[in-house]
Amino acid sequence: MARVLLIDDDTVLLKLYSTRLTADHHQVAVAANGEEGLRQVAQFKPDIIILDLLMPKINGFAFLETLKRHTLYSQIKVLVFSSVANQEQINRLNSLGVKTFLNKIDTSPTQLVRIIQNELNLITPANLPQPPA
Repeated sequence: MARVLLIDDDTVLLKLYSTRLTADHHQVAVAANGEEGLRQVAQFKPDIIILDLLMPKINGFAFLETLKRHTLYSQIKVLVFSSVANQEQINRLNSLGVKTFLNKIDTSPTQLVRIIQNELNLITPANLPQPPA
């Protein structure tokens, strides 16, 4: 399906979401901070990045700024997945090319998988929910 890079300093969350994405046949790489994330982008070459904002070493904003400077990586879709963001930060994310902001508290692993599939146009009639009989 897709190559998904999860970047978050919450190891429990990384395990939970990587397990769910792997169960849905995605290839998953993880990074505990933006610095590791930049290395993983070069090595793993993801189709999509799920990015937290508040992390040690390099935060989500600095990660995005660095990513956007590299022409090879600037077109990778990035979903910001964080529990903190105000309107000013969301505006800044939009200026960095982020179109989707997900609140960690409100997004289940199943919802995240569906959003990734939608973002990458991987939803087909075979994996759409079936209407009740």
